[in-house]
Amino acid sequence: MFIKYLYFILISINILVMLTDKKKSNFITIYFLSSLVYYLNSFFGEIYYKLNNTIFSYEINEKTYHILCINMLIILFFQLLPNFDFKKNKKLKHIDKSKKKLSMNHLIGERATMNFVGLVMLIMGVYVIIRYNLLSSTSFNKTAILENTTFIVTYYKNVSLFLFLYIFINEKNKFSLITYATTLFSVLVTFLLGHRSYVVIGILGISFNYIVKKLSKEKNLLAFLLKNKKVIILGLGLVLTVYSVKGIFNPLITGQYELVKERLSDPSFYLDSFRISESNSIFSYIDRIVSYDYRINQSTYIIIPSYFIPFISRYLPSITFGTLLQRDLFPNLRAGSLGSTYIGEAYANGGYFMVIAVIIIVMILLKIIFSLYKNVNSNYLKTFLLLCGIEFSFYIHRNGLGTVILRIRVYLYIMILLLVLNFLFKAASKTIDNNYYFNKDISVKDLNSK
Repeated sequence: MFIKYLYFILISINILVMLTDKKKSNFITIYFLSSLVYYLNSFFGEIYYKLNNTIFSYEINEKTYHILCINMLIILFFQLLPNFDFKKNKKLKHIDKSKKKLSMNHLIGERATMNFVGLVMLIMGVYVIIRYNLLSSTSFNKTAILENTTFIVTYYKNVSLFLFLYIFINEKNKFSLITYATTLFSVLVTFLLGHRSYVVIGILGISFNYIVKKLSKEKNLLAFLLKNKKVIILGLGLVLTVYSVKGIFNPLITGQYELVKERLSDPSFYLDSFRISESNSIFSYIDRIVSYDYRINQSTYIIIPSYFIPFISRYLPSITFGTLLQRDLFPNLRAGSLGSTYIGEAYANGGYFMVIAVIIIVMILLKIIFSLYKNVNSNYLKTFLLLCGIEFSFYIHRNGLGTVILRIRVYLYIMILLLVLNFLFKAASKTIDNNYYFNKDISVKDLNSK
C-alpha cells in the first residue's frame, strides 16, 4: 500500500520541519502532534474492537490514508508559512504598548476576583460532590452523571478549567495559597465527574505556555529539547497516563484498589489501553465514514452561524454530526456514547473538497490565534486565546466543528464575567485605603519592576 508509506514520509518531513524551523512552536505544532495521537492506529494498520472480553481487529481502508495524507500535506504547508504578526498593525501596536505597568488597583482587583471566584467554586465543588455522591459511590456511571448534569455543573467544569490555566500562566501576579488550593480542588472535582479531558487540556495549555516562553531563547525546538530532555520524558509520561487512566478510573473511584494494582502491574494492560482507546474509536469513525462514502443530506455547518448570537442557538432545531453518525453507521452503540470527528464530519458534508477546506480554515485560525496570544498583555484574554488554540489544535480531533465553537463561546462568557468582576473590585479598591486590601509582600518597588 504505497499511500501508507507516503503518509509516513509526510510525517517524517513534518517532524523534521517542526524540530528545526526557526519560527519555533505554535498551535500547529500541537495540531500535528495531536494528529499523531488521535490517528495512532495508522501506524498499526489496524482498527481494534472488543467483543466478549476478546480483542479483534480489521485492516484500515486505503482511502482513510488518503484523508490522513491530505491532513499531513496541509500541516506541512502551514508549518512552512511564516507566522502571522499582528504587531505590524499600527493600531494593535499602540494597544500592545499601552499600560504595560500594572497599577496597584489592578493587582488588587485581580486577586480579589480570584479569591471571590475561588470561594464560589469551593462551595459549588462541595455541592457537586454531595449531589453526585462522588466520594462514597460504590459504582461509578459516567453516562448517568452526564444525563443528570445541570447547566450550573456544565459551567462549573469550564470555569475550573479557565481558572486552572489563568493562575498558572499568570506571571504578573502571585496569588494566595488558598486561591491555588481552591482552583486545584475544582479541577479535581471535574476529574471525579469523569471528565479527564479538562485536566488534559489544562496541563497541555500550561505546558505549551511554558515551552513557548522558554523557546524564545533557543534556536529551535530541537535545541530546546536537547537541553530539556525531561520535557520529552514528561510528555511521554502524560500520553501513557492519559491512555491508561481510563482503564483504572472506575475501580479507583469506587475503591477497588486491588484491581487497580493488578491492572497497573500487567504489561498487557498498557498494550490494550492503546488498542481499545479513545483514539482507536475516533479513527474507526473516520475509517467507516470513508469506507461507506457516508454523506449527510443536510449540512451540519448550517447551524454554526447562529452560535455566534448569544442565547439563540438553544432555541433553534439542530442535530449534531455525532448523532447522525451513530444513527446511520453505529446503530448498535448506546445512545450518547459516540464521540465525533471533525475531519469525518467534513468528509460527510462534502467529500475530499470539504476536508481540504475545513482543515485549511482551522490552520488559518490557529495562525491568527497564536499571533494574538503572543502579543496580548491581558492575562484574561491570554487565557481565553490559549484555550481557543488548544481546542482547535487538540480537542477538535474528537469533536465536531460546531461543538468546538460552542465550547469557545462558553470560555468567552467566562472571560467577560471575570473582567466585569475584576472591574468592580478594582473600582471598589479606589475608594478604600490600598494598604488595607493589598498583601504586604507586594511593594511599590515590586510593582515598578513589573
